Amino acid sequence: MNRAARALLVLLAAAFFCYGGPKIVSLGFYLDDWILLSYMRFAPAGFFARVAAMIATGPSYLFRPLDAPLIAGLYGLFGLHPTAWQFGLLVANALMAFVAGRIMLRFGVSERMALLGSIFCLAWPNKDATMLWPLTITNSLSLLAMLTAYLAHLEYVEGGRKRFLGASVALTLVSLGLYDQCFFFFLLWPLTPRLFQNGVAPRAKRGALAAAAASAAFLLYKFVFVPRVLGIHYNKTFVFSPAHFLWVYLAGAESSVGPRLLAFSARSLLTAFRVSPLIAAAAVLYPWIILKLPESETKARRDAALALIALGALIFLLGYLPIAVSDYSPTPLNEGNRVNEVPVMGLILAAFGLAARALKTRKIERSACAFASVLLAVHVGLSCYWVESYRRQNVVRDQVLANLSRWPANKRLLLLLPERYVAGKVAVFEANYDITGAVRIWTDDQTREADTISPRLPFTPDGLLYPAGLVPYSSMLLLDSARDSLTTFDFQDVLGKARKP
Repeated sequence: MNRAARALLVLLAAAFFCYGGPKIVSLGFYLDDWILLSYMRFAPAGFFARVAAMIATGPSYLFRPLDAPLIAGLYGLFGLHPTAWQFGLLVANALMAFVAGRIMLRFGVSERMALLGSIFCLAWPNKDATMLWPLTITNSLSLLAMLTAYLAHLEYVEGGRKRFLGASVALTLVSLGLYDQCFFFFLLWPLTPRLFQNGVAPRAKRGALAAAAASAAFLLYKFVFVPRVLGIHYNKTFVFSPAHFLWVYLAGAESSVGPRLLAFSARSLLTAFRVSPLIAAAAVLYPWIILKLPESETKARRDAALALIALGALIFLLGYLPIAVSDYSPTPLNEGNRVNEVPVMGLILAAFGLAARALKTRKIERSACAFASVLLAVHVGLSCYWVESYRRQNVVRDQVLANLSRWPANKRLLLLLPERYVAGKVAVFEANYDITGAVRIWTDDQTREADTISPRLPFTPDGLLYPAGLVPYSSMLLLDSARDSLTTFDFQDVLGKARKP
């Protein structure tokens, strides 16, 4: 077996721990998954029909033109089987970490350290949504495509073969067509392993110009063609504020290494050993096999490692740049931490570039191995919260189906949960979009409407005031999940329940 195949197998096994080991079969669907899967479930059969149905229901998917084909294709493969989706996500994330390791190797990081760095990219705990929330596969595949585009660019710079230049441009467009957090990555293209030895190579400049042209073409498609030619209103909000710009980077740094992340990681480590002690123990031991692997004879190049530090720092800055001009803000804990996946990889690359310049290599390897052990065990704990969320969702499913004969299809169901979030982190059901999609799939009835009681619901004395109009309380039923009861209710009762967190 060659070294690359061996490294990929090691990462696939490491990723298995991130998904809770055998508990991967207990992970499920979450949040937006449900409404998107309901579109697929009730669309006419066939790939193109599903793509058309998804775009007809949500025309804004055309702003990321590869999302609908990807989701329709995966639905055709996996259907409504969450374990299949989770294994697909596992493979996507393992491949992303593998390519990140290949980049580290190109910049002079030793083979064992590059493999440990790949585990860091997999298991850093401030982005678990991209690991365990099935439809964030668009994020991970976008990053995978952009990293592979960068590797193809390095091949072009080294060998001059134009097919690698073409592959780099094509993969850049694929990345942006899935998710555009890597939009500014064409600015990375001048950075190569020989940057501090030979400066910016002419081929690196040509590759950067080609990537910039591809990015500009996507920009024209997104902000000119789709809104002006197709007449689809752009559905995101721009925020041009120096205070918000600075806040995003401060919040991003805090989300990556701050006290909230450290405290919750410690809690997750305890959860791992309490809920899945054998899996957690195996996760702790697993990275140490990497120190037993034969090392390549390639000598670390300190100038290349310095370039890797610069590359990682720039990835952190560019990864948060689209967020800094939006109304999003980084967080380390809930599902919003999906925006941390790209920037934290930059911090990891920079850290391993620093390690490659150090003299006490064996000591650093052992320290990185110990850290990787902790990260994998923490991720076992994180997966437990997502498993528990899906278990609670299935409790609601059983209650809905048991009471289905008492729920007329023309009434809206309001769900009252004991807790809307597991450990204040993973949503059970959050709002209309997830519970509605779920009950439509469970009942095999696409006319069903539901919502989750929360402080965000638009309560008025006469009913819920949605953008589409007022829904009177007389046309609603309350499912109290804690009591397993289906009842009607009055406004004061609703208001009291809505004020609960």
